[in-house]
Amino acid sequence: MASPTDPSPAPVAHNRVDLEPGRQLEVVAHKDGQLLIAHADGNTAARVEWVDGTARIIVERADLAIEQTDDVRVRCRNFRVDAEQDIRLTAGHELSAQAVRKARLEAEVVETVATLGDLLLRANDFVRACGERILLNTDKDPAESDRRAKEFLRRLLGK
Repeated sequence: MASPTDPSPAPVAHNRVDLEPGRQLEVVAHKDGQLLIAHADGNTAARVEWVDGTARIIVERADLAIEQTDDVRVRCRNFRVDAEQDIRLTAGHELSAQAVRKARLEAEVVETVATLGDLLLRANDFVRACGERILLNTDKDPAESDRRAKEFLRRLLGK
């Protein structure tokens, strides 16, 4: 992608905007409809491109904050977030996710905690739990449960 100071493609409009002391932005419009907003050092901060007749806004190398006292709505065909580290969702009252066909959560370790009250699993059909070991009604270490089970079997079998 050409920087605002790169002569090709030729801009149809080019403007420097003075901000607080010592800071400037360059705004460059190109004939193909691309609009670049860059810091005075030439690093692109944002650009607007036309893709299939629709504007695409790309923000680079910046914190992006959306603050709104009312609703924020996003409507699209697919919504994807790729984070190199963490994604955190926090709701002051209720967090709800709904899929018409299928929902899936996958990770090395998955933990669901109800800090106050019930944890409810509800299905219209079967509920399946698959694992090497399925422990119910215990928060003890599985190794301790194994030791107790082996001791119980040893006593039961008289060995």
